[in-house]
Amino acid sequence: MPKHAIRVEGLGKRFKIGVQHGGHRLTEMISGYARSAINTPVRYLRTLRKAKSPSAPPPASEYWAFRDLNFDILQGEVVGIIGRNGAGKSTLLKVLSRITEPTEGRFGVRGRISSLLEVGTGFHPELTGRENIYLSGVVLGMKRAEIKRKFDQIVDFSGTEKFLETPVKRFSSGMQVRLGFAIAAFLEPEILIVDEVLAVGDHEFQKKCLGKMSAIAEEGRTIIFVSHNAGAVQQMCSRCIWLRDGSIHGDGDPQSVLRDYMSPDQGDLYNLPVKGNLGVEIRSILLNEVPLSDNQCIRFTSPCDLTFEIGAETPLPNLQLMVRIGSGESPLCELNTAYDAKSIASGRGNQVSVTCQIQSLPFYPGTYDLSLRLRGAGMSRDLLAWTPVGELKIVPDFELADSDNTQFHNAFETRPPVHCSHTWTVQRNEKAHATTRN
Repeated sequence: MPKHAIRVEGLGKRFKIGVQHGGHRLTEMISGYARSAINTPVRYLRTLRKAKSPSAPPPASEYWAFRDLNFDILQGEVVGIIGRNGAGKSTLLKVLSRITEPTEGRFGVRGRISSLLEVGTGFHPELTGRENIYLSGVVLGMKRAEIKRKFDQIVDFSGTEKFLETPVKRFSSGMQVRLGFAIAAFLEPEILIVDEVLAVGDHEFQKKCLGKMSAIAEEGRTIIFVSHNAGAVQQMCSRCIWLRDGSIHGDGDPQSVLRDYMSPDQGDLYNLPVKGNLGVEIRSILLNEVPLSDNQCIRFTSPCDLTFEIGAETPLPNLQLMVRIGSGESPLCELNTAYDAKSIASGRGNQVSVTCQIQSLPFYPGTYDLSLRLRGAGMSRDLLAWTPVGELKIVPDFELADSDNTQFHNAFETRPPVHCSHTWTVQRNEKAHATTRN
């Protein structure tokens, strides 16, 4: 009978909004000391001001990222964790990885954990790629000979051979993710934890990572995988946990949990607003000036307008919006404001509307997934990772065909999804061809 790899009992994590929390990572400790040194004179002046002021400031409000979580994960299980942004997924992984402590409850882990949570997590920015590989192995308790044995595989998988002697701080976010995943996967931990950070990589690298995780699962190791990619979760995971508002809303077979999660009635996959980092949120999506819903359809080859209303709590002078239309795991079309040199600026508390005017969607009739991603200029981390926000339904336009032309009315399921705009020219040769018989 399989043993428990992770056991969670009554686990909860609380934050006080507006209060700086002391961290356990070296960078957090250093920044905390620096902040104290800078703010000490300011705090002294505030104390004098408070002495003259009759009213005290309001107490800090509390926010529970999650509370009263109870679940067990067996050795060899591949568990997908799904939920909207802000549901508590990333915070849970940080607690399980011992990066932050829980406020209440307890959990136990059997075996070494290797985690890939954020771009650059676990790397020392001043050390080279080579040095960080060895440092990560030492942190996992491996001997130098063990790390050396895996070194070439890590470098080959990550594709960073030319940059091994370069400080990691000069790596792009994609290079950091590739190297981070390779280290986490090839140093053979008993438990591998991967957050949605893989969305930073390109589509081919994501497929490569999913293939490697499948190979790790076949070796009997435990994997916890957070993703907004429903197809990847269903394909790779043997179990799925759905977090909603910091509690477990579903736990079981991936197909049934994902079906409920994506249900228009009780699911929260497509509910708006969708919140990202730094207070950014997608507040509404309009199709042809009407809020996107399951009842809307787009006529085959007809034009359409997609409008995205974006809000932010902080000023963001240069936002980049990316829109993907696809089927399952396969993106079929990507629209990007940066491709067209369009800059999006959002002020504090303001809302900006971005409209993409599409002359003709190049897809045959069917239902296609709509996903969004938001980035800020110069930021290594996404403001909003690729997130499903709805579906686009394309239906046949029978006006394109005669009523007697039944071939056009046949089902489109057997055809490839992408339609290429084209015309046909048919010329008939009226001359009769003579045939020669011997």
